[in-house]
Amino acid sequence: MLKITYLMLLSTTLFFSQNVNIPDSNFKNALLNNSEINTNGDSEISVSEAGGFTGTINVDNSNIEDLTGLESFVNLIALYAKQNRLNSIDISANTKLVYLNVGINSMSSIDVSNNSKLRYLYVYQNQLTDLDVTSNNELLGISCGGNSIISLDLSQNLSFKYLTAYSNSLSSLNLANNINLENLVISDNNISSLDLSKNQRLKMIDVAENSLNELDLANNNLLERLNCFDNNIENLDLVNKTKLQELICANNELESLDLSSCTLLEELYCYNNSLGVLDVSNNLKLIQLSCHRANISNLDVSNNLDLENLSCSNNGLSSIDISNNKKIKSLNVYKNDLNSIDVSSNTNLEYLGCSYNNIKELDLSKNIKLNALAAAGNDLEVLDIANGNNSNIVRLNLKFNSSLSCVNVDDDAISNAWNKTSDLWFKHRGDSYSSWDWDNAMSFSSECVNLSTSHVKIENASYFYPNPASSELNVSEKGVYEFYDLRGVMVKSVKAESVINVSDFNNGVYFVRHNNQITKLIID
Repeated sequence: MLKITYLMLLSTTLFFSQNVNIPDSNFKNALLNNSEINTNGDSEISVSEAGGFTGTINVDNSNIEDLTGLESFVNLIALYAKQNRLNSIDISANTKLVYLNVGINSMSSIDVSNNSKLRYLYVYQNQLTDLDVTSNNELLGISCGGNSIISLDLSQNLSFKYLTAYSNSLSSLNLANNINLENLVISDNNISSLDLSKNQRLKMIDVAENSLNELDLANNNLLERLNCFDNNIENLDLVNKTKLQELICANNELESLDLSSCTLLEELYCYNNSLGVLDVSNNLKLIQLSCHRANISNLDVSNNLDLENLSCSNNGLSSIDISNNKKIKSLNVYKNDLNSIDVSSNTNLEYLGCSYNNIKELDLSKNIKLNALAAAGNDLEVLDIANGNNSNIVRLNLKFNSSLSCVNVDDDAISNAWNKTSDLWFKHRGDSYSSWDWDNAMSFSSECVNLSTSHVKIENASYFYPNPASSELNVSEKGVYEFYDLRGVMVKSVKAESVINVSDFNNGVYFVRHNNQITKLIID
């Protein structure tokens, strides 16, 4: 009897003193440094310590190649092991596992058939070609994007709510049994048809970059976010989508878009379609609107008072009124048919892109937050960007405006800095997004007079003579006389009573301003 008792005590002692084999030093060190696992603080993890642990192991981004030893953690609930160097993982003994994240590794296969309690499975960005979850009936969510999975059977996952399977090789997907599905992300696959009629609880759908010709959303009235970017969809019925907040339907073949029911819509990306007409008058919460290259000839955003970003370039717009859009920060109207644009009410404007229109005059003096302007390829004759914020401008493109000789800026210090080469200014700014480009003949000054424009009246000389002059100019009216070169830059300002010395002028054509009258003067 004493012998039996002694043997039992001996075997128990040996069991509790046995250590877990953990060959990967990075994995072992992570376990040793966890006081909830390494309860006695020694240099080994015993079988009893591993078996008694009922919590979470987090070894994310720890340069681990091998998780051998994990099998001793039979009561493990959650494992975080993403962004390591794992080629495989054995979790067959971890039958109580509820959460598993082994994303961003190099695994070509994974077996979760013994993990019937698993609810959340994250295996994204590995090298999987197959994923069998038919034994995981309690599964609520899968993230398996960035693999090469050919097929995915979810027929047994009746409680399933979340699927993220972007960038795989799926050609079909049957979701008929997944009536609890709320979030679906299957972008960048090869899916040509998709039946979502049974998935009435869907709140988010991302089917971008597939081969869909149609998308029937008749039963998905809880939808909040929809991304069907880059498909072949011709019709999109959004009737009763009263909860929709974000819609990305760009790069399709849509010829119309009825948004009248989408009164909560905040973001709309519908560019690269053939809409012709876009009515956003009911979308009062709209913040972001991108409708470039959508064949739109008229756009009314007067009701969209919360609009912050508007891109409507490459359309046929001959006018656009943004006077009501006080919150707008970014406006891109590139390549339209605009003769003018008034942004004087948009004091929050930070970026304006209006290149390749027919704009002659552009007044940005009220846009005190402006930090970027692209206005190349217009007919600009007048440009005023003296808004008190020129020192914060990091992008300026004014190329191909041959009639624009002088740009009005805050002060001559800004003028001198901007007239340096782009490389020097780039280094001065230290900003990788800086972009500076303008015609060589263009200048910047705080005292520009735009002499070549249609709104300036050039009058005949009536208060000075002779004209042409060589050394002296006689004036018949007392006051200040300002002399400008052909670029519109002031070269001299004189307070005179009878005679002005012009002998220091180079031969050529100048303009004289006196009492708000401008007269051409020839020096020979």
